[in-house]
Amino acid sequence: MNLWALWGKTYSVNEGRATRPLLCHMVDVAEVVGAMWDTCLGEGLRRHIAEALGCDEEGARRTIMFWASLHDLGKASPAFQRRYEPAVPLLEKEGLKFPQILKAESSHHGAITVWAVTKLLRALGLSVEWASGVAKAVGGHHGTWPSNLEVENFAAPSHRGGNEWQSLREQLSAQMADLIMPPCINPSDQPFELRNAILTLLSGLTSVSDWIASIEDLFTTSPAPQNLCEYTIL
Repeated sequence: MNLWALWGKTYSVNEGRATRPLLCHMVDVAEVVGAMWDTCLGEGLRRHIAEALGCDEEGARRTIMFWASLHDLGKASPAFQRRYEPAVPLLEKEGLKFPQILKAESSHHGAITVWAVTKLLRALGLSVEWASGVAKAVGGHHGTWPSNLEVENFAAPSHRGGNEWQSLREQLSAQMADLIMPPCINPSDQPFELRNAILTLLSGLTSVSDWIASIEDLFTTSPAPQNLCEYTIL
């Protein structure tokens, strides 16, 4: 499957529409988070986060970047991808299926993100508390963390798709991990208050970084690069 075929953003170009690959936007947000870590967080706060995560500061930086990069993983779903009609036949040629849904149903990619990221982080060894917390923190980057009921309703199979869509989300996550290289961590023994403080900070960093990375004049459309390493040096 060509991961570059998945769109993440649409922009108006000469009264028409153009798309930006989902992979590019995921990288954009991760890079902005990294820049904010370097310039906006004080040394003491960075050290405190690293200690809580059980790694050094560079490892903590890469972990936060990786988690934030997954904020739009729910866009790799039939519910979201069908919102840009020209993309549907292209993705169907790639073997992806688009289940029939009611027209009144809307796409809540944040809820799908929570469902998918929880599953992926659990597979990477994080505890249920950390995996679900991180998933809600990044999935709620539009201002509200999806509730369990919203995840149950809007991450239903008709919205998130079948196994082929889940495979795509796993591939996207693997691409981010290969690029950012976060360390393996398991901060499961941290107090509830400390975990929530870090998750709140993560949510804020992700929200602001997503807003910055969505500014059309700063992150314009471009032909899909051949690989992520090539894209990061553009």
